[in-house]
Amino acid sequence: CYFFFFSSRRRHTRFLPVSWARRCVQETGLECFAIGMIFPGGARRKYFTKEFLSSHYGLEHQKEFGTELENGGYPDMGSGRYAQSLTYKAWVEFNKAQRVHQNFIEVITIIIALLVLCGIRHPVFATAFGVVFFVGRLFYLSYLSDKGASSILRMLGALLTMISVLALFGGTISAGIEITQVK
Repeated sequence: CYFFFFSSRRRHTRFLPVSWARRCVQETGLECFAIGMIFPGGARRKYFTKEFLSSHYGLEHQKEFGTELENGGYPDMGSGRYAQSLTYKAWVEFNKAQRVHQNFIEVITIIIALLVLCGIRHPVFATAFGVVFFVGRLFYLSYLSDKGASSILRMLGALLTMISVLALFGGTISAGIEITQVK
């Protein structure tokens, strides 16, 4: 698989192997799985068990839909009807996991675009800062700890995330200038 781009230095088109892009997509996919499935999914499986849901809403669900409730508590995202029956501590922990996931969703589109656009001309740079972003997001997960937002690791994770976004943005601008520069 090759990525097509215009090379202003040689005044002709050329093809760049996209193995770097595959690595970026794989690392982003791993991160999506970790942050999107494992952490909020773990909290969901912990608090919205079949027993919990059946004891609180089983009869009502059976009456309205004619089926048994499944574990997981969907479509509740932390502030719905099922979450109202959680203890305060369980509600806070579940919502922290949801917030980490939501924060990731808010930035993933930007990161993927920056990785691809920056990587056109600076594949090693893009991959390196993609890894920095990934590590920063893993540190950011310490928000789920008892210290919450005041966790040093969370602050370091937020800093690494912002540094990587800004570096990739700069690399994307640089790539755009190099590609469009006519000699």
